[in-house]
Amino acid sequence: MDLGTAIQAFLDTRRLTASASPLTVESYGRDLRDFASTAGGEARSIGELGPSDLERFLAYLHGKGQAATSVARKTTSLRQFFRHCCAEGWLTEDPSRDLPSPRGDRRIPDPLSEDEMNRLMAACEPGLDYDGPRADDLRARDRVLLLVLYAAGLRVSELCGLTLSQLELAGPWIRVRGKGRKERVVPLVPDVARALASYLEGPRLRLVDGANLPWVFPGPKGTALTRQAFWYLLRRLARTA
Repeated sequence: MDLGTAIQAFLDTRRLTASASPLTVESYGRDLRDFASTAGGEARSIGELGPSDLERFLAYLHGKGQAATSVARKTTSLRQFFRHCCAEGWLTEDPSRDLPSPRGDRRIPDPLSEDEMNRLMAACEPGLDYDGPRADDLRARDRVLLLVLYAAGLRVSELCGLTLSQLELAGPWIRVRGKGRKERVVPLVPDVARALASYLEGPRLRLVDGANLPWVFPGPKGTALTRQAFWYLLRRLARTA
């Protein structure tokens, strides 16, 4: 079997039968195709691969100055992939068996102060500039977006993928589907629940324009807001603040 076919089969299995999130599967794909580019390409037979190919890939990563966390993640991707190949009978020996286990540096987050967070929230209105007739509704969406992120402590992917069915404002709480598709219940303080309810009853209704969309924070094309769009928004807010 060639390397490209094996990689795709592995990704399909992780997507359909394992508890890996779409983002994790996407990450596996990037890591394995990076490896393939240094191992002779995706057309190479996986039976020809050995420990030296993996060691050369790790040396290549270190030579590029990649962070220890990135190298550790790519090493994990390789191990998962080759274990799968052995379990499927495509390989008789696991070339990743003796790979070193680099530990990613654990960086302690540098949190914003209360004053900095207040300035960031204040930047949502009226500092954030929008064009067009929906400017006020977009500004309201983004203020509640940031408020829910801050108050509920969600991951960005959880926030952007939030659907109406996950909200229980009478609680008030949010049912969050996190890593490994595990579900947890996150309580909301009353002020945040009220702000969210006000947004849903006004700005969001106008943004979806009658469309039956599940997303709490819809993007411009009727899909969920993307992580990239969120980071762009956050950078704009930070500059304004």
